[in-house]
Amino acid sequence: MKKTVALFVMVALAVGIMISVNGAVFTDIKGKNYEQAVYDISELGIVEGKAEGIYDPEAYLTRAEMVTIILRMIGLENKNAGKAVFDDVTAAHWAYSNVFAAYSLGIINGINDKTFAPDSSVTYAQAVKMVVCALG
Repeated sequence: MKKTVALFVMVALAVGIMISVNGAVFTDIKGKNYEQAVYDISELGIVEGKAEGIYDPEAYLTRAEMVTIILRMIGLENKNAGKAVFDDVTAAHWAYSNVFAAYSLGIINGINDKTFAPDSSVTYAQAVKMVVCALG
């Protein structure tokens, strides 16, 4: 139960915010009520900034970013390439290994058999389904 609560808290923080390099300073979140939370999950290695000094808290979270955040939270981020699962997630895509890992673990499905839409905004329903599937 404790692990479940921690995972949901981290996902809630990440979904409302976005993907920080450890020790980074983000100029676009200074003084915001969620500033410390961003730095905390950044220190845990769960999220990163969009660019140096930029966190972009108003950006939409993509399906690929959500998959990556979930895998980082449960300690299963995949650095190894697997076989291509979806036509729109090639080995050149930054989240290729994580999409493969999440699919293999049953955390995600595609939009259809051949499409994942990694750069599309994740919906609330999709994010919840990914979290529930990650929790088993």
